[in-house]
Amino acid sequence: MSETQPSSDQATGARGFVRRRPVAAFVVLSFALSWGFWLLFYVTSSPVMFFLGGLGPAMAGAVVAWQVGTLQSWLGRVLRWRVSPWFYLFAFGFPVLLYGVANVILAVFGAQPDVALLGQRLPAYAMTWVAALFLGGLEEPGWRGFALPRLQQQRTALTSSVLLGVVWGLWHIPLYLVPGTGQHEILRSGTSTAFAIGGSRPYPYAIHERPRRKRHPLCESQL
Repeated sequence: MSETQPSSDQATGARGFVRRRPVAAFVVLSFALSWGFWLLFYVTSSPVMFFLGGLGPAMAGAVVAWQVGTLQSWLGRVLRWRVSPWFYLFAFGFPVLLYGVANVILAVFGAQPDVALLGQRLPAYAMTWVAALFLGGLEEPGWRGFALPRLQQQRTALTSSVLLGVVWGLWHIPLYLVPGTGQHEILRSGTSTAFAIGGSRPYPYAIHERPRRKRHPLCESQL
């Protein structure tokens, strides 16, 4: 007697869950990988464990994309650098605009920015961009490259961004307990989660609501 093999939608166990609920599976795997590596970092103080923890969402995105049969398209999007120049201009120019607005606000309230310090601080500003791209930015193939487009298939850009922002903020919880991290410094303020929601909310209107335009998750990480 032959048995009918279950389809991808009818599969049971972990593989069935991944195929039926890819975004939920991505979130669970991202937390498991990142929190596991960060626990090892807390115990061993190994910077490698800290770095691997930051790669959790990207690794989870790759695994889930492979399981649901979209790995090739996901990799194609992540590795594609030939995108509209406007995205590069916006990604690298927007932080400069923020620095300028901050200085204008300080001047309005009576502080006098010392222009002579600009040359000394430019390397620090440049390192901020490098860190955003090659540290925090390595999360984005998972968050914005995998999860956000799938959320937007059934939800508005606003709802998708708020949901992802909450998850992103909660994902950082272990770092609140690690001295020296930015999250540890603002442990009592709740700023990180608020920034995650507020910072993620307007962006999809500018980018993800225009699916025909080429974009790149690592360009988005600069935001």
